[in-house]
Amino acid sequence: MPQVSTALMFLLALMSISACKSTPKVADCEDKKSTYLHAADHAVLQTPEGLETPDRRNALTIPAAKGDPKNKNACLDRAPTYFGTAGRLAASPEEMVADWAQAWADRNADAVLAMYSAKFASDSPDKTAEVTLEQRRAEVANGPIAGARVKNLKIMQPDNDRRVASFTQQFGSSTVQKELTLIREGGVWKIAGEKVVAVK
Repeated sequence: MPQVSTALMFLLALMSISACKSTPKVADCEDKKSTYLHAADHAVLQTPEGLETPDRRNALTIPAAKGDPKNKNACLDRAPTYFGTAGRLAASPEEMVADWAQAWADRNADAVLAMYSAKFASDSPDKTAEVTLEQRRAEVANGPIAGARVKNLKIMQPDNDRRVASFTQQFGSSTVQKELTLIREGGVWKIAGEKVVAVK
Protein backbone atom coordinates (compact mmCIF):
# COMPACT_ATOMS: atom_id res chain seq x y z
CA MET A 1 0.00 0.00 0.00
CA PRO A 2 2.81 2.48 0.77
CA GLN A 3 4.34 1.67 -2.61
CA VAL A 4 1.08 2.67 -4.38
CA SER A 5 0.96 6.00 -2.53
CA THR A 6 4.57 6.75 -3.42
CA ALA A 7 3.97 5.89 -7.06
CA LEU A 8 0.88 8.06 -7.14
CA MET A 9 2.71 11.02 -5.65
CA PHE A 10 5.56 10.58 -8.14
CA LEU A 11 3.08 10.55 -11.03
CA LEU A 12 1.38 13.74 -9.79
CA ALA A 13 4.72 15.51 -9.40
CA LEU A 14 5.72 14.51 -12.93
CA MET A 15 2.46 15.94 -14.35
CA SER A 16 2.99 19.20 -12.50
CA ILE A 17 6.50 19.61 -13.89
CA SER A 18 5.40 18.94 -17.46
CA ALA A 19 2.52 21.41 -17.09
CA CYS A 20 4.89 24.13 -15.95
CA LYS A 21 7.11 23.59 -18.94
CA SER A 22 4.18 23.78 -21.34
CA THR A 23 2.86 27.08 -19.86
CA PRO A 24 3.92 29.90 -22.26
CA LYS A 25 5.64 33.01 -20.99
CA VAL A 26 3.74 36.31 -21.12
CA ALA A 27 6.11 37.62 -23.75
CA ASP A 28 5.45 34.56 -25.90
CA CYS A 29 1.70 35.32 -25.82
CA GLU A 30 2.15 38.76 -27.42
CA ASP A 31 1.84 39.16 -31.15
CA LYS A 32 5.03 40.91 -32.19
CA LYS A 33 3.18 42.31 -35.22
CA SER A 34 0.45 44.04 -33.19
CA THR A 35 0.17 47.68 -34.27
CA TYR A 36 -0.25 49.03 -30.75
CA LEU A 37 3.18 47.68 -29.79
CA HIS A 38 4.77 50.02 -32.30
CA ALA A 39 2.62 53.12 -31.52
CA ALA A 40 4.50 56.31 -30.77
CA ASP A 41 3.48 59.76 -29.56
CA HIS A 42 3.62 62.56 -32.09
CA ALA A 43 4.22 66.23 -31.41
CA VAL A 44 1.29 68.67 -31.67
CA LEU A 45 0.84 69.89 -35.24
CA GLN A 46 2.41 73.26 -35.79
CA THR A 47 0.85 75.96 -37.94
CA PRO A 48 3.17 76.74 -40.86
CA GLU A 49 4.72 80.19 -40.95
CA GLY A 50 2.57 82.76 -42.69
CA LEU A 51 -0.68 81.09 -41.66
CA GLU A 52 -2.86 81.90 -38.67
CA THR A 53 -3.58 79.23 -36.09
CA PRO A 54 -7.21 78.19 -36.62
CA ASP A 55 -9.68 78.94 -33.85
CA ARG A 56 -11.25 75.56 -33.24
CA ARG A 57 -13.86 77.06 -30.92
CA ASN A 58 -15.70 78.32 -33.98
CA ALA A 59 -15.33 75.18 -36.05
CA LEU A 60 -18.99 74.22 -35.62
CA THR A 61 -21.24 76.11 -38.02
CA ILE A 62 -24.85 76.32 -36.88
CA PRO A 63 -27.17 76.55 -39.89
CA ALA A 64 -29.83 79.23 -40.01
CA ALA A 65 -33.19 78.06 -38.74
CA LYS A 66 -35.88 77.57 -41.34
CA GLY A 67 -39.42 78.15 -40.25
CA ASP A 68 -41.97 75.43 -40.80
CA PRO A 69 -44.68 76.91 -43.05
CA LYS A 70 -47.15 74.38 -41.63
CA ASN A 71 -46.51 75.48 -38.06
CA LYS A 72 -48.33 78.77 -37.60
CA ASN A 73 -47.43 78.93 -33.90
CA ALA A 74 -43.68 78.31 -34.06
CA CYS A 75 -42.42 79.47 -30.67
CA LEU A 76 -39.13 80.90 -31.95
CA ASP A 77 -40.53 82.90 -34.85
CA ARG A 78 -40.74 85.90 -32.53
CA ALA A 79 -39.25 86.94 -29.22
CA PRO A 80 -40.80 85.40 -26.10
CA THR A 81 -43.36 87.62 -24.41
CA TYR A 82 -41.30 87.87 -21.21
CA PHE A 83 -38.92 90.22 -23.08
CA GLY A 84 -41.86 92.59 -23.18
CA THR A 85 -42.92 94.77 -26.04
CA ALA A 86 -44.32 97.70 -24.10
CA GLY A 87 -42.47 100.81 -23.15
CA ARG A 88 -39.45 100.65 -25.43
CA LEU A 89 -37.38 103.71 -24.59
CA ALA A 90 -37.19 106.24 -27.41
CA ALA A 91 -39.28 103.98 -29.66
CA SER A 92 -40.73 105.73 -32.67
CA PRO A 93 -44.51 106.09 -33.01
CA GLU A 94 -44.38 103.45 -35.78
CA GLU A 95 -42.61 100.99 -33.47
CA MET A 96 -45.02 101.73 -30.67
CA VAL A 97 -48.05 100.96 -32.88
CA ALA A 98 -46.35 97.78 -34.11
CA ASP A 99 -45.63 96.69 -30.51
CA TRP A 100 -49.22 97.41 -29.50
CA ALA A 101 -50.65 95.37 -32.41
CA GLN A 102 -48.26 92.46 -31.71
CA ALA A 103 -49.12 92.41 -28.01
CA TRP A 104 -52.82 92.36 -28.88
CA ALA A 105 -52.27 89.49 -31.35
CA ASP A 106 -50.41 87.62 -28.58
CA ARG A 107 -53.37 88.20 -26.24
CA ASN A 108 -50.98 89.86 -23.81
CA ALA A 109 -53.47 92.14 -22.10
CA ASP A 110 -50.97 93.47 -19.55
CA ALA A 111 -48.58 94.58 -22.30
CA VAL A 112 -51.41 96.21 -24.26
CA LEU A 113 -52.72 98.17 -21.26
CA ALA A 114 -49.18 99.23 -20.30
CA MET A 115 -49.08 101.20 -23.55
CA TYR A 116 -51.94 103.48 -22.51
CA SER A 117 -51.15 106.77 -20.83
CA ALA A 118 -52.40 107.74 -17.39
CA LYS A 119 -53.90 110.69 -19.29
CA PHE A 120 -55.89 108.38 -21.58
CA ALA A 121 -59.38 109.72 -22.32
CA SER A 122 -62.21 107.58 -23.66
CA ASP A 123 -63.76 108.65 -26.96
CA SER A 124 -67.17 107.73 -25.56
CA PRO A 125 -68.74 110.51 -23.43
CA ASP A 126 -70.64 108.00 -21.27
CA LYS A 127 -67.57 105.87 -20.39
CA THR A 128 -64.69 106.70 -18.11
CA ALA A 129 -61.12 105.83 -19.08
CA GLU A 130 -61.08 103.08 -16.45
CA VAL A 131 -64.21 101.41 -17.86
CA THR A 132 -62.89 101.67 -21.43
CA LEU A 133 -59.54 100.11 -20.47
CA GLU A 134 -61.24 97.25 -18.60
CA GLN A 135 -63.31 96.57 -21.72
CA ARG A 136 -60.08 96.66 -23.71
CA ARG A 137 -58.54 94.06 -21.39
CA ALA A 138 -61.51 91.76 -21.95
CA GLU A 139 -61.36 92.28 -25.73
CA VAL A 140 -57.66 91.43 -25.84
CA ALA A 141 -58.13 88.31 -23.71
CA ASN A 142 -61.35 86.95 -25.19
CA GLY A 143 -62.32 88.89 -28.32
CA PRO A 144 -61.51 88.13 -31.96
CA ILE A 145 -57.77 87.68 -32.46
CA ALA A 146 -56.19 90.82 -33.86
CA GLY A 147 -53.76 90.76 -36.75
CA ALA A 148 -50.14 91.15 -35.64
CA ARG A 149 -49.55 93.85 -38.24
CA VAL A 150 -51.43 96.99 -39.09
CA LYS A 151 -51.90 98.24 -42.65
CA ASN A 152 -51.83 101.67 -44.27
CA LEU A 153 -50.14 103.25 -41.24
CA LYS A 154 -49.93 107.03 -41.42
CA ILE A 155 -48.44 109.26 -38.74
CA MET A 156 -49.42 112.90 -38.41
CA GLN A 157 -47.58 115.35 -36.15
CA PRO A 158 -49.77 118.02 -34.56
CA ASP A 159 -46.85 119.05 -32.29
CA ASN A 160 -43.51 117.81 -30.98
CA ASP A 161 -44.88 115.53 -28.26
CA ARG A 162 -48.06 114.40 -29.95
CA ARG A 163 -48.73 112.12 -32.93
CA VAL A 164 -51.89 110.82 -34.53
CA ALA A 165 -51.58 107.33 -36.04
CA SER A 166 -54.23 106.12 -38.47
CA PHE A 167 -54.29 102.55 -39.82
CA THR A 168 -56.43 99.51 -40.49
CA GLN A 169 -56.30 96.41 -38.31
CA GLN A 170 -57.77 92.96 -38.90
CA PHE A 171 -59.98 91.40 -36.21
CA GLY A 172 -61.09 87.98 -37.37
CA SER A 173 -63.10 88.61 -40.55
CA SER A 174 -63.57 92.32 -39.80
CA THR A 175 -61.31 95.16 -40.91
CA VAL A 176 -61.26 98.05 -38.45
CA GLN A 177 -59.99 101.51 -39.29
CA LYS A 178 -58.54 103.11 -36.17
CA GLU A 179 -56.95 106.29 -35.00
CA LEU A 180 -54.59 106.47 -32.00
CA THR A 181 -53.48 109.69 -30.37
CA LEU A 182 -49.97 109.24 -29.01
CA ILE A 183 -48.18 111.44 -26.51
CA ARG A 184 -44.57 111.29 -25.38
CA GLU A 185 -44.09 110.54 -21.69
CA GLY A 186 -40.52 110.32 -20.43
CA GLY A 187 -39.17 109.32 -23.83
CA VAL A 188 -41.83 106.65 -24.40
CA TRP A 189 -44.88 106.98 -26.65
CA LYS A 190 -48.18 106.20 -24.92
CA ILE A 191 -51.78 106.05 -26.14
CA ALA A 192 -53.76 109.04 -24.93
CA GLY A 193 -56.77 108.49 -27.17
CA GLU A 194 -58.27 105.74 -29.34
CA LYS A 195 -61.04 106.01 -31.87
CA VAL A 196 -62.68 103.52 -34.26
CA VAL A 197 -63.25 105.34 -37.54
CA ALA A 198 -64.92 102.56 -39.52
CA VAL A 199 -65.58 98.81 -39.46
CA LYS A 200 -65.87 96.70 -42.62
